[in-house]
Amino acid sequence: MASGNHGHPLAFLETSVINEWVTQTTSAAKLFNPRFDPTVRELTPAPSIKQGLESLQHLPGALLLDSSMQIQSSVAQPLGRFSFLMADPFDQVIVDVAAADPFQTIQSLLKRFRTDSIPDLPPMQGGIAGLFSYDLNQSLEKISRSPGNEFELPAIAAGAYDTVVAWDHEQNRCWVVSQGFPETDGAIRKDRANSRARFFVDLLTSVNPTQKSETQFQNATLADEPSPSFEVDGPVGLVSNFSRARYMAAVKKCIDYIHAGDVFQINLAQRLLFPANASSIELYQQLRQCNPAPFSGFFDLSQISPFDAQIISASPERFLSVRDRIVETRPIKGTRRRTRRPMVDIQAKQELLASVKDRAENTMIVDLMRNDLSPVCCDDSIRVTQLCELEEYQSVMHLVSAVQGRLPRRVGPSRCAGCDQEWFFLRSEAPDHSPASPHSRPGNHRFHLRCSFDTHRND
Repeated sequence: MASGNHGHPLAFLETSVINEWVTQTTSAAKLFNPRFDPTVRELTPAPSIKQGLESLQHLPGALLLDSSMQIQSSVAQPLGRFSFLMADPFDQVIVDVAAADPFQTIQSLLKRFRTDSIPDLPPMQGGIAGLFSYDLNQSLEKISRSPGNEFELPAIAAGAYDTVVAWDHEQNRCWVVSQGFPETDGAIRKDRANSRARFFVDLLTSVNPTQKSETQFQNATLADEPSPSFEVDGPVGLVSNFSRARYMAAVKKCIDYIHAGDVFQINLAQRLLFPANASSIELYQQLRQCNPAPFSGFFDLSQISPFDAQIISASPERFLSVRDRIVETRPIKGTRRRTRRPMVDIQAKQELLASVKDRAENTMIVDLMRNDLSPVCCDDSIRVTQLCELEEYQSVMHLVSAVQGRLPRRVGPSRCAGCDQEWFFLRSEAPDHSPASPHSRPGNHRFHLRCSFDTHRND
């Protein structure tokens, strides 16, 4: 079992701890097929996220995109308004590391299964969702592989979901939306949509939800040649991929790279492993209670892939979203701890807002993201819609910015033959950098620098 909670914890998952998610509006690419009305059933009263996950956890490919904390910001729509739960996909996408065309299968599915979105419902109404690994970069750039590969996770593991449970937390409402795929004949598809909707509604309203198998309590089986591990201070059994001496040497190496002008900043992370003492579902429920975040996630790969693993994450930071051709990234830089003592927290807020260092660091990342978006967005469409605004979370407060750009309607064959603008954008940007750490420049040299620190892949 793998789990992640990076210091910003995860808009996807911390790349040094686990692989990355593409977020609710990007990783959950919609399936389109016009002139069909999907089956929609509202659940009244709306079940809790906890109840929903417990009800569907036994199904293959159970996946939750969870906004366990709602955040008001300067943007028109608050962050964390929607949550999405899906399971039992009608097709799976498993892409090995270093595959030549990693998006081919996903693009094929999206072209084959198409449907219009229903207005006034949460935006994810069926689609492809799952895991996009950091090691997807090996399909996009010429870089060396990291030596360790304990968990042997794929570059992409995703499901094509025809039925979605969608929550609108602002309205406190919940719906089951069923598309009827993979059927494409109108009448047969409608029968499947109705049947699938009934099946999910029955599970969600059952008094005694089906329990998960005991195999989920087992710890992950590592490869024959695991990366080096070193005991660290903390509970017995906690290990890091760094020894203290090697970590200090890596810090010096980072400083040398910065002085040489190879990078502006490096987030040097270590991977911590600890034997599981609870099921992944229990661990996720504990995580969302102690660290609620607008971008949390749970994904069980074990029944839809050869990989016996579950992904757990929680993050205040969204890497990328694409909606109506508007792409947005929300970098976070500048952090202070919350103490729950009002006067101390007020002082920490004032200190953070007045910090020249933290503001300069945040502004530097904003400039980098503007540069990243410019090549794939329409000319003169890049806008900084939020700059160094303070947002409060469960245990910390952050300075948060937002950068937006407008994608062209169609990317021509000279840039990405056969791709819609979203796929060209993903090829250009993902996974360029840690989802919350877009700091390395210039060019793919950042990948080579990063690999020089690695003792393991980012599983």
